[in-house]
Order: sequence, then C-alpha cells, then structure tokens
Amino acid sequence: MGKVFEKIVTIENALNAFRIIRRGHSEDASMLKFESNLMQNISKIRNSILDGTYTVRGYRTLVVREPKERNIYAPYIEDRLVQQMIYTVIEPYLDKKMDKYSCACRVGKGVEYAINSCQRLMRDKNTVWYLKLDIDKYFASINHTVLLAILQKHIKDKQVIELLKKFIGNGFGSKGIPIGNLLSQLFANLYLNELDNFIRHNVKPVGYVRYMDDFICFVQTKSEVKKTKDLIMEFVNNELKLSIDNRKVKVQKSKHGITFLGNKIYKKVKFLSKTKTRKLRKNIKQYVLSKMHKNLHHVFVNIIPKEDIGFLKTILGVYNEVRLDYTNMLFALKAFCKKFEVFLIRNKFIIGA
Repeated sequence: MGKVFEKIVTIENALNAFRIIRRGHSEDASMLKFESNLMQNISKIRNSILDGTYTVRGYRTLVVREPKERNIYAPYIEDRLVQQMIYTVIEPYLDKKMDKYSCACRVGKGVEYAINSCQRLMRDKNTVWYLKLDIDKYFASINHTVLLAILQKHIKDKQVIELLKKFIGNGFGSKGIPIGNLLSQLFANLYLNELDNFIRHNVKPVGYVRYMDDFICFVQTKSEVKKTKDLIMEFVNNELKLSIDNRKVKVQKSKHGITFLGNKIYKKVKFLSKTKTRKLRKNIKQYVLSKMHKNLHHVFVNIIPKEDIGFLKTILGVYNEVRLDYTNMLFALKAFCKKFEVFLIRNKFIIGA
C-alpha cells in the first residue's frame, strides 16, 4: 500500500467521513455545534493533519455491563472524524489481506456469518474434534511495537503511519488499545490476522474460524489437539506477546456441539445459549413492565437474528395471549413467565435450522 496520505486528507473524504459519523447522531448537541460551522471545522482539522500538529483529544469513558463489565472509550467528534477519514481509505485494502473466516467487524460478515461458518465446518466428516481458544484480555494486551510493525508491513506511506501512531497507545502506556474506537477494530483484526496466517500455513487444521479473539480449530484426531494447542500458544506468546485464557480453553468432539458467540451449535441446528436465553427473558420482562413503551429492537438486538421475524412474533404472541386474560399487569407478567418457560423448553430456541 503506497501513497495514500493525499487521499485521506481531501476535503471530499472529510465530508464523506462526516456524513458517516453523523448517522444516528444528527440531534446530538455536540454534532449540531460542529455542523453549524462545518467547513471551517473540517479545514482546521485537515490543516492540523497536514502540518503535523494534530493531536488526539482523549476519550470519554463509559462502563457497559453486557455481556460483561468493561470500559468503552468514546472519542470526541474531531477524532471520530479523523478516524473515519483514515478508515475509509485504508480499510478496503487491508480487508483483502484478511482471512476468509475472520468474521468480526467486516462488511458482509459478522456474528451470523461466523456461526454459519462454524456449522458448515462441523458437517465435514474430518472435523471430529475441536479446540476453542480465547485471547486473555485481548484489547488491553495488544503490544504497540508489534502492532506498529504489522501496520508498517502493509502500509508504506510514512505520513499515514505517523498519523496512525496518534491512535495507538494514546494514554494507554506500552500496550492496549481503546475499545470503542473505529480504528481499534481494524487494528485488532489486523493484529490477529498474523495468527490466522500462522494457523493456515503452519498448524494446518482441518477447519478454522475466528470472531475477533475467540477462535476454533477443527482437527481429525485427539492426538492433533495437543499439538495444535502447543503451536498456537507458542506463537501467541512469543510472536504476538499475548496469552491464551486457560479458563476458556475447550476441547471436545464436534458431535457434542460447540458453544460459540451465544449459540449452541450442532451440525444441523443451532440453539440460543443459556446466557442469551436468560438475557432474552430479562429483556422481555423489562419490555412488558414498561407497558411496551420501550423500543422493541432493544429487546432482541444481538440475541435474535434480524431475519427471524416469525420467531419474534411467536414470543410476543405468547405474551399477548396471556395479557388478554388479566387486567393486572403484574399478574399477566407472572403468567407470561410461566408460559415463557414452557415455550423455552418446547422450542429450545432453535434458530436458523
């Protein structure tokens, strides 16, 4: 990847980047303020990039507790704009370098693609055993020196590298990148692309799929499992300066199913995992208690695939049937929960079968 700096700093690219970051935030006070003097603000940012004085303002820290507690670092508008300007130009090129079964944060892929890919691999008669691994505290452990070397391998434009450096380790010491940044997603995927290549060319399992730092290797015999694990752990420790979370290492025969990305996956069917089932039950209760004033989308987001509309209607139908028989909302909710438990057992949340 040669000279791309000029493409990043064009006015056209900056305006396009602003249109992208504005989506869903057009009514935010900070966005309205920035937009009220748009061309002057864009010119100021562009000039600071050109003369090398641009600096990252920092982050607003948010704490999320689903699916687990973690800190999200939200950049300010100016930094979101610059990240989008960079991302728009370099992402298409870097995406072509990534493995087919690297599924996170990529156009045309995602959670459902990863789950379906895993299921397709399970149907291969040679994928008898699987080894499921997870990088320990991945985003917080990414080594800046290793990351920079990987970026320099793919991007030869020194001005772009200098610009990217501003988003590596800003306030994070010698390791770790902020969750919540657009470029962090790209950095994290590119970092483990080294692992993808190593596994494909050196380990050579029967099958392989990765969603960010969760990945599965399929092998034919149990004796291959230990060899595969040892090779991967050595590479992860020595070359990537990361470590495998031993608490999450899973070795089993594929026929017993794989819990991956909130689903229990078998060769022919996929069930929602117990964790997602509990979360869905909790969300439905909150939705009912709000007298259905909450956005229905938030009940099912990241739990049920968008295409399973019939499934959503079935669940709501269970509540509506109960609601007609009760004048008191709490009684209706209790009765609904009992029916909901029966519904869970009877249907087992089979999705995309």
